[in-house]
Amino acid sequence: MTTRREFLALGALGLGGCLLEARPPPVVHHPRGPLGRIARPAPPARGTVLVGAGTVDLTPPPGAKVWLAGYGPNRPMKRISDPIGAQCLVVDDGARRVALVMVDVVGLMHPTIERIRKLVGPSIEVVVASTHNHASPDTIGFWGPAVMYAVPYRTGIDPAYLAVAERRIAQLVARTAASVRPARLRVGEAPLHAEGLITNLRPPFVVEQSVMVLEARELDSDAAIATLVNFACHPETMGPRSDALGAGFPGRLRKSLDEATGGVTVFANGALGGMIVPQVDDYDGVEARRNKDHAIADAALAAALEALKSAREIPIDRVRLTLHELEIPASNGLFKFLEDQGVVEARRRGKNGGPMSEVGVLALGPIALALIPGEATQKVGKQIEAKLKARGYEITRVVGLAGDELGYLLDPATEYDDPEFAYEVSVSAGRDVVPALLKALD
Repeated sequence: MTTRREFLALGALGLGGCLLEARPPPVVHHPRGPLGRIARPAPPARGTVLVGAGTVDLTPPPGAKVWLAGYGPNRPMKRISDPIGAQCLVVDDGARRVALVMVDVVGLMHPTIERIRKLVGPSIEVVVASTHNHASPDTIGFWGPAVMYAVPYRTGIDPAYLAVAERRIAQLVARTAASVRPARLRVGEAPLHAEGLITNLRPPFVVEQSVMVLEARELDSDAAIATLVNFACHPETMGPRSDALGAGFPGRLRKSLDEATGGVTVFANGALGGMIVPQVDDYDGVEARRNKDHAIADAALAAALEALKSAREIPIDRVRLTLHELEIPASNGLFKFLEDQGVVEARRRGKNGGPMSEVGVLALGPIALALIPGEATQKVGKQIEAKLKARGYEITRVVGLAGDELGYLLDPATEYDDPEFAYEVSVSAGRDVVPALLKALD
């Protein structure tokens, strides 16, 4: 959800371009190279896979100068309410290893993810997505110091923090890959009873109605290894006046499900755009907002546990990951302006001058996870899932903010010109982005 101040800030960027001197973009430097060879275990028996899971802490130290991401710029961190981190799930079929990493930040841009992959090296294919946490360090750059609390004039990225986070994520992938063991996978879905907790502020006012779980258990002992949980909601319950860093409802959900199962919980956000948010009142205080955040986590926990009760084992002997790098047909001048001002990191450009990004699909047996580089509306999410179902997959879900953060992903025919989506359009890369992504998924 966006404040009026943030909306006005976007309109003021043009004025800022006239008043502010361009600065060099943030530079993230790794003095050491890739991690080196990552040992590989013996291949699994035919018809099985190897699975590992792990976590790493990414909480900045108390007193660190951190700009909190989400809402408007110029929001310094003053305290830490709970830790943030990254969670990793590795699936190895003996021929290829794929790591799926979820990070408690507002978003990671494609250059950041490319550096993580370079650190890991070519032996593991790495997918990185964000929970879209609105109480995390600025990892994009837009939320730093601003003129009149509106126009960013310097990046909010701390290159030293981002370099540490990138390396810790790469090390997490390596550790997790080394911990894999023979596993069986189970999948389940259950209704998410979130009435009064989660709402959609945009037409047709549809809220994600189910939670999907993908569970990995050790083949011999049946001990839980990991549970992937997927549904859609902005983690922003504490609101724009909060000065505390924390993971939001995904953190409480993971902790509770970890305790219930004994494994590692990985939360993957879904098609949360346009605009699926916690149902809070603008005048709710800290305690009311915290209670609502806990209630969202607890409702998701109940749905995940219900889904696990009825989960069924799925056959899998191959891991399929397809990543399509593509040039984004970006028409929103805001993106280029922020690069020129040194507020955000510049992306590689394609032959037509557009920014390079990616879209992909991770397939595990009958399940296809669409890896979408931004915040798809529910309508766009359903279009993507239907496209994958047409390819023969039984269960299809969207993993949002995967591989990049391109802002909101809107249906060009019904949403892009709708005044209800004016804010989303202002921070969308352009009208033609969704058709380009859908075409890449053909």
